[in-house]
Order: sequence, then C-alpha cells, then structure tokens
Amino acid sequence: MGRVSRLCPLCRGIALASLFAVGVFATAMEARGVILYSTADRNTTAPSAADGLDAWNLEATWGSFLATPIDATHFIGAKHLNAASDPGQFSTITFRNVSYAVNLASAVPDPGSDLCIYSLQSGYSFPSYAPLYNAAVDGSEIGKTLTVIGRGTQRGTPVTVDSALKGWAWGGSDHVESWGQNIVSSFDRYNSVSATSLLCFDFNSDGIDNEAALSIGDSSGGVFIFSNGQWKLAGINYAVSGPFSLTGTGTLNSLLPDGSPDPDYSAFNASIYDAQGLYYWDDKWILDDVQEPGTSAASRISDRLDWIESVVPEPGTLVLLSIFIAAIVPFSWFARRRKSA
Repeated sequence: MGRVSRLCPLCRGIALASLFAVGVFATAMEARGVILYSTADRNTTAPSAADGLDAWNLEATWGSFLATPIDATHFIGAKHLNAASDPGQFSTITFRNVSYAVNLASAVPDPGSDLCIYSLQSGYSFPSYAPLYNAAVDGSEIGKTLTVIGRGTQRGTPVTVDSALKGWAWGGSDHVESWGQNIVSSFDRYNSVSATSLLCFDFNSDGIDNEAALSIGDSSGGVFIFSNGQWKLAGINYAVSGPFSLTGTGTLNSLLPDGSPDPDYSAFNASIYDAQGLYYWDDKWILDDVQEPGTSAASRISDRLDWIESVVPEPGTLVLLSIFIAAIVPFSWFARRRKSA
C-alpha cells in the first residue's frame, strides 16, 4: 500500500502538506477532486443506479466541499475543515437544492478520527439521509467496491520518470462535484485510539472501471458501499499519497528555516499509480524503490459507530423506515384489493 498524506482545506499547492506519522501515512494533504485513471474527463454527472445514484443523491454541498446528512438534523464531515473558523463558507449547507442553516457551535469532533458531526439550526431538518455502514451487519469493507464523491481538481500534466508514466499532477481546482470507484484494500490507523479507523484504497493501473484517487479538496466527501439493498456511508474522505519529488532536493516547504525561498524546492502533488523512482517525504526525501500505487484514505464510519451513536442516537433510521414503508404500502394495497375483489 502506498504512503498517504492528509487533506487540509486551507492550504494551497505544496503548502497543503502537513506532517504527521500514523501507520503508513507519512504526510497528509487535503483532497479536492476525484481523479480517474482511465481518462482526464471526470465523472461530473450522476452515476447510474448500479454505480451509486442513490449515494450521489445523499451528498450535500457545504462551502467548497461536501458533507453527508446522517439524521434529520445532523450531518457528518471532515474535522480538519475546521468549519467554525470560516463561518462565511460553512454557515449553510445545501441538500437537493435547498439551503439549511448550520449551527457551527454544535460541532462535535471525534478524538479517534478526522470525523466531526454538526447539527442544523433549530427549525431546519433534512428530508432524508444516509444509512451508515456497519461491518458487524454488512461484513468487512475489505475487498468491496466503493463509490467515492468529491469536489475539486482536474487531472493535470503527466508525471514521468525516465519517460515512464507514473501518474498525473493535480490540475486546476474548480470545485466541480465528481465521482469514481475503487476497492477497499486495507485499514490503517488515524491515531492511537484505533488501529482500524481509516479505509484505504489504492490507485492501480490495472484497477476497475472508473478507478479513482483523491486529490486536494475531496475532503469531507462520502465513500459509499452497496450492502443489503442500500448504498451506505462507509467513509469520509481524509487523505491521499504525497507530496512527491523527482529530484529529492529541497525542503518540504517552499521556504528555508530563515524564511528565504528554497532554490531547490521540488515537491509536487499528484495522483500516482506507480511510485517507483519518485521521492516521498518522511522527515527527509526518500527514494521509493518499490513499484507501488498511491493510496487514498477515508475515515471509517463502521469503526466509529459507537462515537457517532453517542452524538446522534440511532442515525440513519429514517432511511430504513422509509424503505420499509415503501415496501409495505404496495403490499397492503394489494391485500386490500384481493379482499375487496
């Protein structure tokens, strides 16, 4: 599995990398656009029902990012967005073309992951919301196909080593919502609270249709897995591999410790499917001598269900109830018809 970096919303360019050391994730960067392996054209229109139309319809626009309603008055997003610091952007959330006022003071950050739950202002309520993935009921996520949704960068210029294509630099950020797919490859650690609090998926050249990786700005978008007849929220976008360097020179930041520009600054962000021959940052630049894909990570919902339910008792029950009603009403009508016939 590749090395990954966190997805910080207020950073720009190379400066969006911030250092931490948890599991295989040596650095961390904000995610902002679902980039596809097969084409530079992103999936910016709704997917088919089989590919996740219901999941697409469960995402809400929140500033330049996404978030996901989990009951009538609560939604979940990425903690590192630090929404309270930017009320101009995050004081409203739009779901199915309707805007709802957000109570930013209601934020409940999770100590064990990058998740944060917010509530709407009094008098507002969502008409529907996402059911949550529960590994105890739905089975392990590993090996299952996911649909991931985010907003942001286009696929940029090719990254090559000795004329061999390795992936693509991140292009322009336009905050357009797009989706892709992948397969859950493993779990990883966010911090010392849980060793399985991240869902990881690799960016492979031999992957599935719509094979996707995160990029800067995808933060807070939803990862969905189809289980037991529903698209269920399985993760919230958190991190992606990088930054990288072709030369291994310079510092991670564009400034030297004395504040002057670093003339050897060589870091860049990219969606990489073969990191061999590139340098990655782990307190210093290290040459990657292994043929390995870049990796994206999402905060794992199933791992944090106890915390979620401590904030929002029985989230997602309205969706389950609506499905039950939709199933039972036609049956009841049919039974009445038979009785009156």
